[in-house]
Amino acid sequence: MKWLYNANQDFTKEMDRASAIEDLEAHASLKGKIFKRKMMDPKKVHGLGYFGLAGMTYAFFPQLALHVGYNAAMLGLTGSMLMGMTTL
Repeated sequence: MKWLYNANQDFTKEMDRASAIEDLEAHASLKGKIFKRKMMDPKKVHGLGYFGLAGMTYAFFPQLALHVGYNAAMLGLTGSMLMGMTTL
């Protein structure tokens, strides 16, 4: 049993080392771009904000339609969805 355990430990260490080498090779072929690029730039965050505004408009549509009118509420919902799609 001791030899199987040691063999498993050696195999696990070798696989970790191989994975680390593969990761370094992948990062080298990308020339460091994976570290330089931000995940969400401000423009994409604004796009998500427009989608959030559209979602809130849809969630509270009856109250908003009574407050500003059906056509204005629908125009705002459509406009925020389109802005979200173009900005994201």
